[in-house]
Amino acid sequence: AGPVTPALPSEMPTVGQTFESGVDKPFESAADELVSESKHPLEQLEQLDQTARERAQLGDMDAVIECRIKQLSLQRLLVHLYDFPVAELVLAQIKLVEAYAVGGYKKQAQDHLDQARETCRSGVLESGEHAELGDDVQAQRLEVDLLLAKGISLYHESKFDAAEKTLADVTSLARQVFGDRTARSGRAHGLRGKIAARARRWDDAVWHFRQALRAHADGDTSEDAVRARLELAKALHAQGSKDEAVNEQRAAIEILEGSADPDFVAPDLLASSLAQLARWLEARGKDSEPEALDLLQKAERIFDRCRHVQGPSSTVLDEADAYITGSSFDAGKHTDERAQLRLVQQQKAKAEAARDKESVHMLNAEECRLRSSIDMTRTLVQKAVEIKREIALLQLKVGNHSDALDYLLRCEYLERWLHGSQSANVGRILKALGTVHLAMQNIGKAEESLTEALHIFEIHLGTNDPVIKDIRAKLNSIAAAGGN
Repeated sequence: AGPVTPALPSEMPTVGQTFESGVDKPFESAADELVSESKHPLEQLEQLDQTARERAQLGDMDAVIECRIKQLSLQRLLVHLYDFPVAELVLAQIKLVEAYAVGGYKKQAQDHLDQARETCRSGVLESGEHAELGDDVQAQRLEVDLLLAKGISLYHESKFDAAEKTLADVTSLARQVFGDRTARSGRAHGLRGKIAARARRWDDAVWHFRQALRAHADGDTSEDAVRARLELAKALHAQGSKDEAVNEQRAAIEILEGSADPDFVAPDLLASSLAQLARWLEARGKDSEPEALDLLQKAERIFDRCRHVQGPSSTVLDEADAYITGSSFDAGKHTDERAQLRLVQQQKAKAEAARDKESVHMLNAEECRLRSSIDMTRTLVQKAVEIKREIALLQLKVGNHSDALDYLLRCEYLERWLHGSQSANVGRILKALGTVHLAMQNIGKAEESLTEALHIFEIHLGTNDPVIKDIRAKLNSIAAAGGN
């Protein structure tokens, strides 16, 4: 049996009243916007864990790090004031190590890993106090987690040989301590599978991903178990076992469809899984194209349902819809966070010039929040563009020119928002638009789109590039047809 969790008083100081600094100064971070300090500390820990998973799915690792930092502060408070198990503090530090490693912060990851290991070795906290860690079994369990964190760090430093060796130690020790089926072994095998896949050792990759899946209990529908199945499907497809890959992908999708909650991360994973299956089916040939198109449109519907709980990203996508349909869009009801960021930066510069430290501190926190939110918005909008672009190209392939045009126009708007009007991304969409307009005999619009695409690509590519030659050939054909 594990350690007994001490009773927690209903009235507790917040993390802001930190025992480390000895002053009533709030811990300000991106996580402050995601959890209320008025909540019970255990509720905060649970909410921060969920938020960290959501932000990790979006690739917003800075926000994940902020969540993990705040969780670590909460655990320090619980250990220091209420004798909570030190093992939980070590595990919180390990989660922070992993977040730093994935985010590319090598030094911070190593520092916290060293601190966590020292706490396990000596039972001495950073504050200098001695704390009882637990029995030898508890120490062995934590050693598995520490080794896994080290393996994750090495993997994200691209030290794959060292990572492989460390992760092999994880799987061996985890089997001794936890038995054959444990999520820790699953994660280690999953990373070893990725290392094998990077080296294009597909047989090894498939074996490790199968072991990762086997590490989960039968019927496990957790996110980790689903991801292991999705990785297995990709490795099988690359190995050449394409039918089996499709079957594994379908199985993962079935699990996600049975558990998806529009307010959680699973729908986004479901949408990307549907899109991947659609690509594989499209590659099979013409007979599979209708199902591929249905899957992509299903992915789009799921994404659209999710976007309304994702904040500012829905604003950008709503703007694109209004732009295409000609409907009204009340910009006054929406927030332009990029404009807000510019204003905050201006205010911070004035505060710094006036040496107003308190204002600078507050504006730094607001700048951090806005940057994190903008990065998340960009990630979501980019995913929307990718799905809509794939639908457009498949619509064009099956001859649905009008639908293809509608999707490409939305992509054009979103690509301009993401990358700017003179970007190569916009140039590619304009070239596709020109091709669709030609097929629909909209000659004037085709010439307009292709001419703008040509000007953009002349900035980015050499004059003899095949893309530029193709656009010029199309424009010459339009000019020749007009002359006749």
